[in-house]
Amino acid sequence: MDFLIAGLGNPGDTYLKTRHNAGFMVIDQVASRFPVAVWSSQFQSLTLKIRVHDRTVILMKPLTYMNRSGQAIRAVSDYFKIPADRLVVVTDDINLPVGSVRIRSSGSAGGHNGLSDIISHLGTDSFTRIRLGVGNQFEPGRQADYVLSPFPKHEWADVQTMIEKAADAIPFLVANGVTATMNFFNKK
Repeated sequence: MDFLIAGLGNPGDTYLKTRHNAGFMVIDQVASRFPVAVWSSQFQSLTLKIRVHDRTVILMKPLTYMNRSGQAIRAVSDYFKIPADRLVVVTDDINLPVGSVRIRSSGSAGGHNGLSDIISHLGTDSFTRIRLGVGNQFEPGRQADYVLSPFPKHEWADVQTMIEKAADAIPFLVANGVTATMNFFNKK
């Protein structure tokens, strides 16, 4: 396998359109562009193997809930022998305004429990992140309620644009690498 693209989120209908499931939304958008592909259930995840620019890419949605994403990502990356430098994690980020997309080649968890768990299980923070802005309009101590709440209707246009942009970044990254992708997609 050439790349593992893991969108973070929580399984189940309760979380479908919540801020914390922005990563799942992007993976679903990419998958919708490959309508004949079939999802598999393995390693506490849903996985989908696709071809992008003559490369094999596994799309993944861990079903272990956000804060335990690392064990599922580690299992899939070990099974398919995908090194951390070919892992891309798509996740929500409260430090970015709603609708923004930022791509980084590595870095700390920045207080994100899902990223912390991935770093812990992989033993490295050297993997690419596609960070999706979900805003931070919450009262002190209410962060969990905020990220587990649905996007309000007035934000949906920005959210849909963000999902499309992130879904466009994935094949670009597969074809051109992370540096070119950051240079192209991180422009204001």
